[in-house]
Amino acid sequence: MTQVTQLPAGEATPDFSKEALSMCENLCLAQAQYLFFRKARENKMKPVTLAKICAQIGIYFQKAFENNQISPSLRAYDNGNFANVLGYHAKYYSAMAYLQIADG
Repeated sequence: MTQVTQLPAGEATPDFSKEALSMCENLCLAQAQYLFFRKARENKMKPVTLAKICAQIGIYFQKAFENNQISPSLRAYDNGNFANVLGYHAKYYSAMAYLQIADG
């Protein structure tokens, strides 16, 4: 991100914008945290621990969604469907955090 911000205006493609890179960073973190959640659930970790992991997944997806909404080119990607999926996952995993506590 530091190298891209040093380029002259118009030299970087929208794929290398601050918003796109931040969105991808948070999306990767969300996906990694999801895999950790699956492993933790398989190992029957405590519901409160699973809830914390789910909450973190929701936060990462929410950050990715917010970065997506800043850039018009990102927001319009796939006719806005990609942004909708990010927003959906943010809400879903936030709700899953409460479900984990309720099931415990």
